[in-house]
Amino acid sequence: MRKIEKNVNMNVRNVKLCIGVVVLLVCVWFIIVPRLKLYEGKRNARTLIEKIEWYHRIHNCYPKTIDAIGLKVVHENEEFRWHGFVYMYTQVSESEFELDLYLDSRTYVFYSLANEWYMAQSSSAINQLKKKLYEEILLKEKNGEVDSVAIEEITKSNRDSVRKHEGINSDNLYFVRKYYRNKQIAGKGYAVINRERKKMDIRNVGIWTVFTSDGRSFHVAYSENHKRGTVIEYVDINFDL
Repeated sequence: MRKIEKNVNMNVRNVKLCIGVVVLLVCVWFIIVPRLKLYEGKRNARTLIEKIEWYHRIHNCYPKTIDAIGLKVVHENEEFRWHGFVYMYTQVSESEFELDLYLDSRTYVFYSLANEWYMAQSSSAINQLKKKLYEEILLKEKNGEVDSVAIEEITKSNRDSVRKHEGINSDNLYFVRKYYRNKQIAGKGYAVINRERKKMDIRNVGIWTVFTSDGRSFHVAYSENHKRGTVIEYVDINFDL
């Protein structure tokens, strides 16, 4: 009888041990392995991001395609493969880019503006960051930290095109660059300029690229009748029907 009990106890322990091993393997496969893949994918992307930022420092804009940074990547339609991982590069504007990392059924996005990785469909967080940075830029302008401008004449054909596209009535249209006290650029775009004696009224119009004091930039839309602009936001697109 005791022998039977020992065998039963041993069998129970073996079953528990097997269950524990199975649970451990499941945890490793579904939790630890994906995390390791994500870590490797992000670490692998550092070279890409560094090269993209290097291009930006040289050319004052982000590359239109990933090929411009000089690395040999294997293209797969819009995506490309780099050291075993699949990415997609998007130039949002000359001053912004996204780098998507595809892992199994998940997508992770590196936003240059935030200098961080996010899960896909995280546009609301980036839009909030843009609005926060824009308020900081406006505050610096109010406090006189944006203290110089460079005004450029534009051609008649360019002026007519901008006026038609933006619905501007005035002919006093110029291309303007604004600068912080330390001579770093604070913004650039078209503006309507009215001069009254010694005063100059500059009203931004159309799409401007605005810059934070640490060099980050994004787009803001202005109308002729409002001095305050509207941050151009990201929009999440869900293709699942």
